[in-house]
Parts: sequence; C-alpha cells; structure tokens
Amino acid sequence: MSVLRPRLVIADDEPLVRSMLWAQLERDFQCLAVAVDADQAITIARDLRPDIVLLDVNMPCGGARHATRAIRACSEHTTIVILSGDESDDDVVDLLNAGATSYLRKGLDRATLIAKMRASIDAHRRWQALADSV
Repeated sequence: MSVLRPRLVIADDEPLVRSMLWAQLERDFQCLAVAVDADQAITIARDLRPDIVLLDVNMPCGGARHATRAIRACSEHTTIVILSGDESDDDVVDLLNAGATSYLRKGLDRATLIAKMRASIDAHRRWQALADSV
C-alpha cells in the first residue's frame, strides 16, 4: 500500500455521488475505478486489489452485503468501508460481521471522511497482521 496515496475503488449506484467522492478524494487517494453495482465492485476489487473500497449499502446486484463478503473472500487485504445514507442497526452489524472495517454516514466533510478512511486502513492492516500471524 502506498502510504501517501492508498489505492481506492468507489462503488455507488448514484453517478453524482461517485463523481463527488472522486473529486473529494483524488488528491489523497489514488482513485483506480468506480463501480455502479455490487458485481462490478467485486470484479474490480478482485482484479485490482485496491487498498480500500468504499461501498454504498443499497446498490444493484446484492448491495454491500453481497459485495462485502465476496471482496473479503477474494481480496482479504482490501479495507472495506461502507458509506451509506442510512444507519440501521441491522445493516451496521451485518456488514461489520461480513468483513467491513467501518461504516460511515454519507455527507461527512472531506477532512473527516479522509481521516476515517485512513484510520480504517490502519485498523484493517493491524487486524490482518494479527490474522496472518496466527
């Protein structure tokens, strides 16, 4: 992983959200690709092995529930961050149990979003190092 610019994939079915996230994050992250649904996010993560994937909860082809499990299975070192407009307890618990590192609310200011994404990468790397040493 590049310490300065981690490699990022953005997955959201809303074109405006994808565009805004790309514009907000491109200086601090190496934006590799965007995905419009869960299946595309899985394929991109499998092929590119990004450092981090931002996943929308409700997108076509199974949403973040499907994508989180599949990305975790094919790219275990990728940090998965859920970015959603909703924070239902069931979604948060299910997605964290499925392998997401964190669950963030859409609408965070740029500095907070970047700080939380970087903290998620660090947390996932520490967790992965522990898992790899067992």
